[in-house]
Amino acid sequence: MTGNRYFLRSEVYFCVSDNNVVFRDIRTDTYLAVPITITAAFPTSVVGWPSNIECGRIEGQASIEDSYDALEEMLSQGLLTKNRCEGKIATPFDWPAAVSSLCDDDTRISKASQIWHFPCFLKAARAAAKKLRARVLDPEIGPWIITPELIESVRVRKLRDTKEWNPEKAQRLTRVARELRPWFNEKPVCTLDSLIIIEFFARHALHPDWIFGVQANPPDAHCWVQYDDELVNDTVDVVSQFAPIMAV
Repeated sequence: MTGNRYFLRSEVYFCVSDNNVVFRDIRTDTYLAVPITITAAFPTSVVGWPSNIECGRIEGQASIEDSYDALEEMLSQGLLTKNRCEGKIATPFDWPAAVSSLCDDDTRISKASQIWHFPCFLKAARAAAKKLRARVLDPEIGPWIITPELIESVRVRKLRDTKEWNPEKAQRLTRVARELRPWFNEKPVCTLDSLIIIEFFARHALHPDWIFGVQANPPDAHCWVQYDDELVNDTVDVVSQFAPIMAV
C-alpha cells in the first residue's frame, strides 16, 4: 500500500475545518468531510499533502490500515486519481479573512436611482437564475446547481474584462442591489444571491471574487462575494463561521 501515489483530482478543492479535511468536487457540486484522525497515510500517499495537517495531535487516531482504506474510498468516489494528467498537487485552499463589509453601510438610494438601475439589475438576476437552475429539481439541493461550465465562464469573463477595482462604485452598486433584490421573485439563497451580485457587477466592469466556504460541525456550506478582505454581500460575523474552500 505504501507504494500507491494519489493525486487530488483537478476539479477537487479542500480545506481544514473543525478537525476535518473537507473536500469539494465541482463536477458534482458535492462535499466530503474526512476526520483528520484518519489521515495518517495521506502525507506519504497523496502528492503534495501538507505537513501541517497532522492527525497525531488529536486523540482517537485511526489505524494506518483505516487510513489507506479511506484513500481507496476517496479514489472510488473520484476525489483522488492515480493518473497524473487528471490530478494536481494537494494544496489546501487559502484566502484572506474578511475584515469589513459593504453591507454594514445602511445608506438608502433614491427612487430615481432605483428606477435607473432596475432594468440592468433585473437582467443580471434573470441571467444568474438561468445559469444556476437545474434541469431536474432535486428535493435535497433545490433548484440551484453550480456546474464546472458556470465556474469556468465566470473565471474567463473575469480574466478577459478585468478592470481596476472602484470601491466607491462597488459601494453604490451594493446599495442598489440591496434595494432591488426584493423585487426579483426568487427566494433568497446564498448561491443565487451571490451570482446575482457577480452578474450585476460584471455589467458595470467590476469583478469581485465568488467565495465558497464550509464548516464541518455541524455540516454546512455557504458562499459570498468578496474583494480582497472586504465583503460585498455578507457580514464578517456570518462568513467567519466558514472555512473558505474555493474562489471563482
